[in-house]
Amino acid sequence: MTKEEYLILKKEANLRLLFIILLVILGAVLSLVMIANHSPYHSFMSIFTITMFGLNFGFLFPCWQRKKAIEAEHPDWKKIKGKDIKILSENLLKSVSIFLGVGLVLIVSFFSLYRPVVTKPFIIIDPKVYESIENQEPAQSSSEILEESSEQQNREDTSSSKADSFTNSKIPNSSMLKQVQKEFLEDLHKQREEENQNNNQ
Repeated sequence: MTKEEYLILKKEANLRLLFIILLVILGAVLSLVMIANHSPYHSFMSIFTITMFGLNFGFLFPCWQRKKAIEAEHPDWKKIKGKDIKILSENLLKSVSIFLGVGLVLIVSFFSLYRPVVTKPFIIIDPKVYESIENQEPAQSSSEILEESSEQQNREDTSSSKADSFTNSKIPNSSMLKQVQKEFLEDLHKQREEENQNNNQ
């Protein structure tokens, strides 16, 4: 092999290595997006791994091994820089086609398997509500319980009026919480009244 052929082979091997690195970065970014959005990523990771193994063994290694073999025979050629050397158009077209094809496969696989999981916000009920329910006597009337809940709501309204503007922006969430607490207490009162009626019968 002549020195010019070696320089062409060296440049082609470096180009293929660059394509592999770019595909690995693309696959890693797509994988992180799927993991961050709780999307099922196992199938995509399998496709990505198999594709990279196939490219390494069938696309990069043959060209890279030939380059290493020539450098072992001619160590002085390794330091030569062939900036003006151009890759054969056929080999360049083949490398670019493989690179674009694999990139398209990864992108299509990503969009076909991307199923983000939307987490719903949880409504947190104040533990004091449960403590007040547990401490209440069974014979307590529903009107008294409703009065206590209304007093608690009034205290919360008074404390919320003293909050800053950032806290005031969250008032719809606190009103929702109050409504949930009120419905929960009303249901509990109904159940207790039914139990009292059954016991009286």
